[in-house]
Amino acid sequence: MRLIPRYVLREIAVPAIIVFVVITFIAIGMEIEERSELLDFELLTLGDIGRLCLYFLPTLVAVVIPYTYMMGILIAFGGLAQNREITAMRAAGIPLRRLIWPVLAIGVVLSGGAFALQDWGQPWGIRQMNRLIYEDLATRASIDVLTPGTMHVFGSQQWRVFIGGRDDETGVLRDLELMMPQGDGTFWVYRAEEAKVETRPTGAVLVLRNGHLIMPDAEGYIARNTFPEWTVRLDEMRGRIAPALRHSLSLRELLTNEARMSESYASTPAPRLEAALRGEREEIAKRLTWPVACLALAAMATPLAARPRGPGRSYSYAIGTAVGITYYLLYILGNTGLFLPLWTTIAIAMTGNALFLVVGFTLTWRVDRV
Repeated sequence: MRLIPRYVLREIAVPAIIVFVVITFIAIGMEIEERSELLDFELLTLGDIGRLCLYFLPTLVAVVIPYTYMMGILIAFGGLAQNREITAMRAAGIPLRRLIWPVLAIGVVLSGGAFALQDWGQPWGIRQMNRLIYEDLATRASIDVLTPGTMHVFGSQQWRVFIGGRDDETGVLRDLELMMPQGDGTFWVYRAEEAKVETRPTGAVLVLRNGHLIMPDAEGYIARNTFPEWTVRLDEMRGRIAPALRHSLSLRELLTNEARMSESYASTPAPRLEAALRGEREEIAKRLTWPVACLALAAMATPLAARPRGPGRSYSYAIGTAVGITYYLLYILGNTGLFLPLWTTIAIAMTGNALFLVVGFTLTWRVDRV
């Protein structure tokens, strides 16, 4: 009898893994696109892209696992129903509950794994991602890596830089225009036929050759200076400060912050502190709620898929859509946006999981009834 549960679990694993890979691949692409304004793609290497994918994975996996596992269940049971295998098992006296309990046990394991990923993997991934974006890439930036043919805003002094072309072998920049803002609101404009970044003992410099400098002042007077060579010192590239995000904290750190902020709010209520405290409580509720979705969705979908009332996989896809949309709507309704005590916030957020678990286990208990 153990062979049949293992067979069912194998049937679930194959489509679940395929769906997981497809959805995760799309989700990683969307995450990278969402941060496209922060990423200078010219500075990214294939290794950097691989690291970004790795850093996104813990957050995405914890969110994707519940739905992919549910879809694996529905596709597998839909195939078993379509091939009349479930009918054969019932005719052989095998109760459907014996097929369902191992599936729910795996749901419990996946819920524990999703919680661990959110509590450990997600903070690690976000911190590493911020280090790559805000520190590593920022220190690589230099004028000679800017894209030719486009006006760029460069460095802490907000220089405007336009490069007509670049010789990749020598690193020489062609037809460069450099606009440097001054304190009186004007810009000094450098134009050079050639330019190159050089590293000297005093730091990096931009050497301009065969050009001229236009220097207007606030009174409208314009001075012009032609030069065969001119050196402009470049700012030292420094990393930026990454934003503080709740997603980069573990559950223990979130609870510590919530307790500290609750004490501050009790003594000095303020709208800004209230908003921060509400956000902290909602994040804690999310960390506890979402991992349970693995078990909740499996508990609801498995007994429905085990007793199909339609033509195999078509019925399974319909059930999957209905269950997924219903759970998502309940999850949205659980995020009230109200300023409530911590455990009240958690209880409301857990409503969808609780409802799915109660209904799912009830259906499982009655699944073998005629």
